[in-house]
Amino acid sequence: MNTSVSPRAAIPNLNVALLMAAIVTVGLLFLVSNLDLPIVRNGFAYAKSAQNIIDHGFNPLPVAGDPALSLRKPIGFSLFSVPFVALWGPNTGVKVASFLGTAFFLLGAYLFFVRLNRRVGIDPRFMPLELALLFSNPLVFYQFWSAYADSLFAGLVLLAFVLADVIVTEPERDTRPHILLLGLVIYAAILARFYGLILGIAVPLYLLLHLRTLLKHGTRLRSKLTLLVLVFGVLGVAVVLALLGRNPTLSFGGGGMAGYLAQLTNPSWETLVASILLVAVALLLNFHFSLLFLGIGRRKRASGRAWPLAPTCFAAIYAAGLLQLSGTSYNMRFFLPVFPFLVVAIMSGMLSTTRRVRRAVLGAYFGTAIFLTLNYNVEPVHARLRALNEDVIDPVLDRARRLDNLRLDQHVALSRRIEQINEIVESDGVLYWTSQYYGAATHGVIHDLGVRDDIVLRYAGTTSEIPPSSSALYVAGYRTPLRFFGVEDRYVVSAPAPDLFRLVPMRFRLASLAKDYFDPGETVSLAVEMAGPASAQVTRVEFVTDSLVVGVDAERPFEHDLQETREGRHEVWARGYDDRGNVVESGAVAFFVGLRALERSIVRSEDDAQEWVDAPIGLGGVRLTSPDLELIEDRGGDQVVGLRFTDLRIPPGARITKAFLQFTPESRDSDPADLTIEAELAGDAPVFENSRGNISSRNRTTASVEWSPEPWIRSAAVRTPDISALVQEVVTLPGWQHGNALVLLISGSDSGDRDVWSYDGGVRGWAPRLYVELADEGNAPIPGAVR
Repeated sequence: MNTSVSPRAAIPNLNVALLMAAIVTVGLLFLVSNLDLPIVRNGFAYAKSAQNIIDHGFNPLPVAGDPALSLRKPIGFSLFSVPFVALWGPNTGVKVASFLGTAFFLLGAYLFFVRLNRRVGIDPRFMPLELALLFSNPLVFYQFWSAYADSLFAGLVLLAFVLADVIVTEPERDTRPHILLLGLVIYAAILARFYGLILGIAVPLYLLLHLRTLLKHGTRLRSKLTLLVLVFGVLGVAVVLALLGRNPTLSFGGGGMAGYLAQLTNPSWETLVASILLVAVALLLNFHFSLLFLGIGRRKRASGRAWPLAPTCFAAIYAAGLLQLSGTSYNMRFFLPVFPFLVVAIMSGMLSTTRRVRRAVLGAYFGTAIFLTLNYNVEPVHARLRALNEDVIDPVLDRARRLDNLRLDQHVALSRRIEQINEIVESDGVLYWTSQYYGAATHGVIHDLGVRDDIVLRYAGTTSEIPPSSSALYVAGYRTPLRFFGVEDRYVVSAPAPDLFRLVPMRFRLASLAKDYFDPGETVSLAVEMAGPASAQVTRVEFVTDSLVVGVDAERPFEHDLQETREGRHEVWARGYDDRGNVVESGAVAFFVGLRALERSIVRSEDDAQEWVDAPIGLGGVRLTSPDLELIEDRGGDQVVGLRFTDLRIPPGARITKAFLQFTPESRDSDPADLTIEAELAGDAPVFENSRGNISSRNRTTASVEWSPEPWIRSAAVRTPDISALVQEVVTLPGWQHGNALVLLISGSDSGDRDVWSYDGGVRGWAPRLYVELADEGNAPIPGAVR
């Protein structure tokens, strides 16, 4: 038998091998050139999860089963990254893993084109062009150094398609090993990305569409079908066990797939439209001029076979399964597995055009592709083109974060922040790194990103967790608003660089007022409380009421008596100066003149919280530190939101004439929302705790208030209807005492989504606030400061 390879067959194979080597080489150059840039976003989650596996003796099971350790991510990519993280540290390790994952995607694309080209009649000699079309774009080349799992996942999806295609189109073969391998590949895809579950629908449908051929021509048919049922049965059991929290290799808790399933069962038209627009931008960015072949290509009937239905269904099911996912609207990398299917369609159209048209379109395509790839993967090129990016490309393509997956800017920005830290923080200086991004994903990992070794690096979830210190320290963070609630009584805060703060140990605040309300002209005594090493530097204090300086004192103790005659609400605060002109301000205190009223704001993380009351299996619990509060829908499920207001100095049995809540919206919103406000039926409501049912199981008042908010705009305060009946029911309870705490609960059902700032998410004054007004008759004065 003659086993020699003809020159005609060998040349395409050689061209493919050379091109694949060239693609990997270019990807390696991008990896090496960007190796010093710090990882960003989900890269931290994968790196931290891999580090957690290493810290557990290279045992992935404790990490896979604990959302706090896996960072709510499946374990697959982190496990794949472990040897590289162990060798080269988190920053380099996960980048190397993404490089190898993208090389695997290239191999999967080759196998895919071999199979599908036969189905549509594309000559093998055009495969190098197909691979070039697939890889010559900024998004795919970014995967070589992104530190993300998506290219590895895309390779697994293509491999699953290839195995399924072998099983159904070669029924005479013994494909039982392929069936077993298919099951392993699908499970590996789920371990790489939660939405690998889509393959549990797409692959069986692909097999069913070829069932007639399999039944007609298949050998060992009974054992094959039995094995297929067994494989998909085992996959189904594994998923159900994961949902029940019984699968040691896979956990859907803490978000992840359970949140995705909730979104699938609660579809949103707005999410679907945003995702479709994202797909359009992704196609334009990655294929641009080559898309013309879809419109101008007209294949003759004899020039090739009809486009097969089954691969179209496979790709369509995968895409449809992602369109309802809220993150799709700014994550075009989700669609990497679909791109090869589009490349085959583009090639089919191209082959029906004339050579002149083909050369013109391909020339325009590759010229643009090289430009975009360099622009979004090579920092000096991107910097040179900054004006073009900011004035032309971003305004056209980056609406609603649709270029968010091209993250060179974010890598560079974090790199420059680290450079500023190294320039400003002195040797042996203490730097607190505060971040709540995926919990503590950046904690520990940031050590590997280039911070000087002689800087003492410590970690905190929020600035309020920074302990007292006798010396100055610094604070920086990642994707967390640096709010200094909780440390202002100990430190003076300054900013020597953007997003880098210096804290000098000191306390500077306005002393508590004697009462919440005063008669017109009554004396309001103001005084400043100071402590700490730096307090001696303050030489002058201004007292400010309603933005007007009403008094100045240059002698200790700094005090001022104010006679306010204007009726209504007033805010007062103090402003201190040292002999060099440095300024420090106290927090504001509210008081009322001629009106028996008081205000209280949320003053700590544990006093505003939310619980997902209809969470799928594996989700639930109370979130205490979210930067916003969703009223009421979140990730397809309804929540109950709890607000606890402390130090309410209302006498027992006082008659409440008016009360309302005030929020600061996080964004413009006009979604219909039907909300119910109740109070906890408790004389002194306890603090919220992070345990399932801690909010939803609390006893409610008989009274309730319905609230259907009007459309609102970002940062413009909104108020609820009058809730005096709720406050009244609580302050008449036998257990109510002057100065106790009150909890208000907001719930609803299928009631839309209105997002407001929480204590942890906004700036000073944006936390939820309660206003209460009391009747004059029969009430004793209400002492106490309003904070």
